[in-house]
Amino acid sequence: MQETPSDSDSKKKTFPFWLPLISLLLGLLMASLAAGVVAVIQGQSTTHIVVNAPILAADEVGLWVVFFIALVVGVRRYGSKSIVRDYGFKIKLWPDVPFGLVLGALCQLVVLPLLYLPFEAGNPSFAKALSKPAKTLVGSGRSGGEALVFLIIVVGAPIMEELFFRGLTLRSLESLFAKLSTRLRTILVVAVTGVFFALAHFEPLQFLGLWVVGMVLSYMALRTRRLGMSIMTHMSFNLVAFVALVSAH
Repeated sequence: MQETPSDSDSKKKTFPFWLPLISLLLGLLMASLAAGVVAVIQGQSTTHIVVNAPILAADEVGLWVVFFIALVVGVRRYGSKSIVRDYGFKIKLWPDVPFGLVLGALCQLVVLPLLYLPFEAGNPSFAKALSKPAKTLVGSGRSGGEALVFLIIVVGAPIMEELFFRGLTLRSLESLFAKLSTRLRTILVVAVTGVFFALAHFEPLQFLGLWVVGMVLSYMALRTRRLGMSIMTHMSFNLVAFVALVSAH
């Protein structure tokens, strides 16, 4: 696959690994604090927060604010001052949109069920526990908040998470492993970025599935040197889950 000059330039930039690492920790802390503040305003107990659309929005916005600051610091201090050029923030109608939509649906409908099939076979309650976090997120949109939840899960999260994990984090890992062979560097970048993506969701049962999906998204970003296909795949992946859970309700 040929690379454009801007792609080649972005590969030469050196992004420090500490930047996404610290930003992820700060982002998770900010998300928790923001959600807690909204819960207190609503009169909820901070020891047992019932997630609803405003709390979900506060949680995600708190995370995204830190992510955005990290992305800007990355391009201004270590890059070319262009998020498009440095992180590959470009979407092509072909092949990114159709391939991404299909791959996202396949990951949700085929890859994850096959991945968890051995666990569900020996434990009938495993499937219920596995789907609980997603049901909580979608359920937070009840009482008129469905549109807000949709925008957060299907639009906002895929864009911001791809910019942070497949943009800044992936490129920082490329810099970290720059002296390794191309094949080993690719394996490590894909695997470690996937681990970061999975850990950020704080869902132990879903870790394996999120790691696999994260590696798929990372490989796309590496192969194409842009985020278009991974963003569309991420959107499709979340959309399928959202529609399925809304329909079930």
